[in-house]
This record gives sequence, C-alpha cells and structure tokens, in this order.
Amino acid sequence: MTEPPDEPPNPPPPPPGYYPYGYPPAGGYPPHPHYPSYPPSGYPPGYPYGPPLTPPARRISAGMVILGLVIGSVGWVALFIATAAVLDRFFDAASQPSVVAVSLFWMGAGAALLISPKTRQAGAGLLMGLAIGVIVWAGLCAALLR
Repeated sequence: MTEPPDEPPNPPPPPPGYYPYGYPPAGGYPPHPHYPSYPPSGYPPGYPYGPPLTPPARRISAGMVILGLVIGSVGWVALFIATAAVLDRFFDAASQPSVVAVSLFWMGAGAALLISPKTRQAGAGLLMGLAIGVIVWAGLCAALLR
C-alpha cells in the first residue's frame, strides 16, 4: 500500500485586518470603519446633486450674428449722420459729440442684448458691427477727405 505524498503545511493565518494575497474573502471586504457605506448608485442618501449631466449642445445662430453685424455697422453710420445733423442744425456743434453719443448708445444696446440668452448672439454681432463699422466708416471718411 502506498502512502499519499506529503502535503505542504497550511500557511499561518494573516494578522488581524489583513487578507491573504489573491481574491477578496467571500462576501467582500468589510466596510472601513471611518467611511459610511453608500447605496449601489455611489451617492450618499440625501445628496443634493445627482450624477453630472452633459450640458446641451448650444448652436451659434449665424443669422443673428450677421444681423447684429449689419445693424451695428449700418445703424451706427445712419444714427451718426442723423445726430450730427441735429447737433449742427440746433446747437451749432461739431460732429465729435455725436460720435461719442452714438457709440455709447450702440455699446449700451449691445450690452443690454448680451444679458438675455435668446438675444446674446445678436448683441455680440451688434458689438462686433460697431467695432468694424467705426473702423470702416472712419477709413472711408479719411479717404473722402483726402
């Protein structure tokens, strides 16, 4: 009769709080005493914010921006000519105050349109049109005065 081969001796048990290398013990690791256990969703009960949502994609309306550009540029020169004529006719003043007044008016209108999300793109176009219009119309004026 043959005897079974010698089995290796069982390893000594690990110290308390330590687990042997390999898979976790049956039933998983016990919870850490300093951290509360959360439900499976991963958020504690009463957590005021849900999981992060992806923000909706915002589309830029090119039509509103172009409309603002045209109104800002053409509207600036039209309002400038009108206020310069009124100031010259009734107050015998030069056109410098009307340039400042018209520019401040359009900047205020553009800033007011930037407040609402529905008109924000038109306001941005208006401010871009104001900046572009002042440069273009001033260049045109300088070329005509030459």
